[in-house]
Amino acid sequence: MRLSGLWQARAYTDRIRKLAFDESAALRATAFEALLALDSDAAVAHQLERLRTVAAPKDAAPLLSALLAKTEGRNAFEKALSAPDVLNATAARNVLHALNAIGRADAKLSPLLMKLAGLNPALPAYTKEYVTKVVKDARTYGDPVEGKKIYESAGCVACHLPGAAQSKIGPDLSAISRGLPIELIVTELVWPALNVKEGYEAATVTLKDGSVVTGFKQTETVEAIAIRDLATGTVRSLPRTDTTEVKIGGTVMPDGLTAGMDERQLAHLVSYLMGLGQ
Repeated sequence: MRLSGLWQARAYTDRIRKLAFDESAALRATAFEALLALDSDAAVAHQLERLRTVAAPKDAAPLLSALLAKTEGRNAFEKALSAPDVLNATAARNVLHALNAIGRADAKLSPLLMKLAGLNPALPAYTKEYVTKVVKDARTYGDPVEGKKIYESAGCVACHLPGAAQSKIGPDLSAISRGLPIELIVTELVWPALNVKEGYEAATVTLKDGSVVTGFKQTETVEAIAIRDLATGTVRSLPRTDTTEVKIGGTVMPDGLTAGMDERQLAHLVSYLMGLGQ
């Protein structure tokens, strides 16, 4: 089945499609990966149908991980999201939060999902006055209990589970208030790409078999690039000879993470972060 996908052996497409959509098939995951290469539109349509019914972002995450495992799947997914009403607002929010959680949100997918969810993808202009207001709101009426709920519902815990031993993806935030001024916490929350912490520079590597590895760049030489995998936290060394494209830069924390929050919700979230480490 893997070779059928790699070699574009379309004579097997119908048989592989049946296996990919059969919940009881032992090799269903392998068949789905092959189908992404043979009939990406059908694979995307199948996953979208399931994504329309998921109850929470955690249920959407494995569906998206399977869909975005190959470049063909990601491209077909972007194309599908361009259609109006392909997902209702609730489903679009679940998918957006799930993409954030697995570190696969990007500059093209996120705005499409935010539009479907009825959110404004534009970031507020970065000004000291805006940051000062958010800090003042957090100190005046921010509720850390409500902030924790928002932190969890927004998918932040998927990458930043407080406690160094648990935060395998993003930086440990358990003592963030002792290490960063509150103004810088707000800046990194609303505009994550402005200050990328060392060791957390985003990297996306496309391999010759079409699979995609996303994570944080660890080391880079002319022979290989080492990536800390988002899903497992393990470091993989990828020989340059096995790659077709390497994109490095920015952060996997998506812009617009706070776009769906009103002023009170943002104040609550910042209030919660202010208390971590106190």
